[in-house]
Order: sequence, then structure tokens, then C-alpha cells
Amino acid sequence: MKLFNRLIQRKATNKSLPPNVVFLLGSGISYGAEMPSVESVTNHILHRGKSIVYNPDHYYYCFEDMVRKDRYIPDFGYVRRIVEFHNLLEREINAYYTYDKNLKILIRKANYEDIYFLASQIHDARIQEYGNPAIPALIEKITPDIQQALSGIQDQDRQETSWSIEHLAEEAMKYIRQILWCLLFSPNHTVDLSYLDFYAQAVADEDLDSIDFFTLNNDTVFEQFLGQRNIEFFDGFSQGSDSKFWWDTMSFFQPTNPRVRLLKLHGSVNWYTDQHVGKGSK
Repeated sequence: MKLFNRLIQRKATNKSLPPNVVFLLGSGISYGAEMPSVESVTNHILHRGKSIVYNPDHYYYCFEDMVRKDRYIPDFGYVRRIVEFHNLLEREINAYYTYDKNLKILIRKANYEDIYFLASQIHDARIQEYGNPAIPALIEKITPDIQQALSGIQDQDRQETSWSIEHLAEEAMKYIRQILWCLLFSPNHTVDLSYLDFYAQAVADEDLDSIDFFTLNNDTVFEQFLGQRNIEFFDGFSQGSDSKFWWDTMSFFQPTNPRVRLLKLHGSVNWYTDQHVGKGSK
């Protein structure tokens, strides 16, 4: 019996409804491709893995060889301050989830997404982007513990300028985004991706008119897999007259697109916003 044959049979009685299937894929699909787990990424973010390097172009890297030696300068406390702030936010989040009194274990530990979300709430509340009456109390509570991160170090060897808490939160978010890119941008192309062949079987089923993959992962492992299997897919980007690929939400509704569509709900490490054009590109 062909894959999804029952689904096809159910829809055969309704000519107006073409056979289609939708997959919702979690970030765990990339684990088999040796991409870092959420726990591993969190450890990097909290400076428990490879040393983080800051360069004068205002980028954070998790590998020193990514930074041109002629452009490297001391980070003037950027990494130290942010790691201190992240660890404090981690403690606050873990305290919120607290311990199961019966099992004597933590219900769940904070991960980098939790830390990013809390930093964004602090930043947005401080710049009055979004009103959140709970944030001022949190800021008042943590301020004594982050005084060094805010004021910096002033001694005979180095000088660090003072930061506002909104600037600290903004740098903390930027740090997470850039370290995440650093860890996920280059998948291992030698890894065997045959564990994903189930999805290629679905695409090969000619009785299916369309296959949509909704995925939560930021890396490009699944795109790499589709490319290896010579599966044509559409991800919302169309090539413009300038040869660049530009994002267009409405393009998903064009009937000329391939029958396989990839929708990355959390974005992708190879997407960016062109500041000059104001549109998404890759």
C-alpha cells in the first residue's frame, strides 16, 4: 500500500479538495545531523563551552578563527558583562520553574530561548515598546547583582564605559542571535541524512498534489537534505532582477510554485533583512 493511502482514499470522494499532506517538524530533526542540541547551545550562550570572541565590527563569534587577526581587539568587557547578565536571568527563570516538592527535581531548566525572551521583555519595557507592569519590579530586584555589568571596570589597565540596563539587554539579545548563527550556520555536509528519507518517500508519492513542511529549526539541515534528494521546493523567496532572493509572503499562493513548500516558522540562520531595501533576503 502506498504511503498515506488512507488519506488519499478519504479525499477521493471530494474532487474539490486535492490530496495534500502537512508535516510539522521540530528542531530535533537536525539532531541526527550532529547539530548542537538546545542544551549545548545554552551552555555556549552561558559561556560554558568554547570561548566567545567579540570583534570591533560588533559581532560575537564562538570560534576564534572566524575573526580576522588584524581586526581583533579586546572586547572591553562586552562578553563578560553579557555572560554575567545571562547567568542572572537563568537563575531567575529557574527560580520561577522551581522544584517539584515530591520528586525533589527541577521541573525544567532555563534554555537560551527563555533567556532571550526575558532579556527582550526587559529591553522592550525600558524603551517603552511594550508596557509590562511586572518588569520594573524585576529590574529593581536584579540591579544590585548587575552593578558591575552596568558600570564596567575602571582601573589603570582598562576602561569600560557604563551601560544602561536597556543597552545591556539589547547586547544580550544580539549576543544570543549571533552565537546561534555561529553554531548553526555550517552543517556537516559529510553526515548521512538518510534518517530523513521518510519525507522523501512522501514527496515521491505522486497521488499527493502538495506537501508542506512547517519546521521550527533555524539551521539549514532540512534544505540540505532536500537538495541531496534533488527535491525542488519553495520557501517564500523568489529571485529578483538583481539576482538576489527576496522574501514575499504572498508568493506562497502562486500556482506555479513547486508542489513541495518549506515554511520555517522561526526563521533561518541564512535569512537577513536588507537595511537599504527594508525586505528580507537570503
